[in-house]
Amino acid sequence: MTLINATFVETAARLMARTSRNTQDDHDRNVDAGTYLVIPYFPNDVGRPANERPLGPGVVSWLCPSIVVNDVPGENNFKRGEETRVTVDIGNYGAGTLTAPVYLKVWWSDPSAGFTTLNLFGQTTLAIPNGTVRRSMELVGVIPTSAPAHVCLLAQVWSPLDVGGSPLPDPMNDRHWAQLNINDLNVDAGQTIQFMFWVGNPSTQADEWEVSVANVSEETHEVVQRMRRSSHTPSAIHELHLHDPRDLEAAVATFLRPRSTVVLKLAGGERRPLVLTGRAPDAFARGSMAMLEITSAPARRGQPHTGSIGLIIQPRH
Repeated sequence: MTLINATFVETAARLMARTSRNTQDDHDRNVDAGTYLVIPYFPNDVGRPANERPLGPGVVSWLCPSIVVNDVPGENNFKRGEETRVTVDIGNYGAGTLTAPVYLKVWWSDPSAGFTTLNLFGQTTLAIPNGTVRRSMELVGVIPTSAPAHVCLLAQVWSPLDVGGSPLPDPMNDRHWAQLNINDLNVDAGQTIQFMFWVGNPSTQADEWEVSVANVSEETHEVVQRMRRSSHTPSAIHELHLHDPRDLEAAVATFLRPRSTVVLKLAGGERRPLVLTGRAPDAFARGSMAMLEITSAPARRGQPHTGSIGLIIQPRH
């Protein structure tokens, strides 16, 4: 097991400082750079700041199609304790003429909106000529039986010829990171659903984090249908609640006064569990599908989202 901690951050920062000759902020760069890596979220996703990053409306941030598990796009269909195969598509949109040596790591984590702890799944290297998108070799690993029933996969790429990028997981804002943070649930009509996840503060500074849950848009339903090559009737989950499972008084108050948004004060590197509850519709027939999106962001006004989780809920029968 490999954890992201202060040592990881310091090592990654030293590596980036050593391999980057250009210390200009990444937000000021564009594809004039010699090597410009991105894990694409959609066709022609170049990953340019203020264009494709942060990920904008219409992009499903928790479902990167470049990360494919066991040859099935749009699903995280692993089984704990069994061999799992993962590939990642990586683009190089630099203007140089060199073929870039690219390093890829895939991590797994508990379902999280904001990551403070990661576990290494596998790693590899590949060469990517400029102006191309290449698929990695299969990374083969095992999610242990001690892991939760649902986990998130994150992919990270870097190259000594590329510049910028965060050593901390930031799949919604950094082209070097992407995630498959999707969870499939099967429930009966009218049943109360319950899902526990973590909210993390990946920075070293204490801050307040706003966490929200909502039913997704029709556009997101359409994106997921295309990716999964399936058809369904959009539905919705009612009575959405978020609460801290360790605070019984707050949990009771939440049920009496439902809250789909909460604000947590987290120390640097801290993570905290939250429980999402909701009720499936009474008419939840076969062929229906509901989707929920959990997001987290610093509570300060104007800050971009830093974490997201997707829940896909279908009738049990």
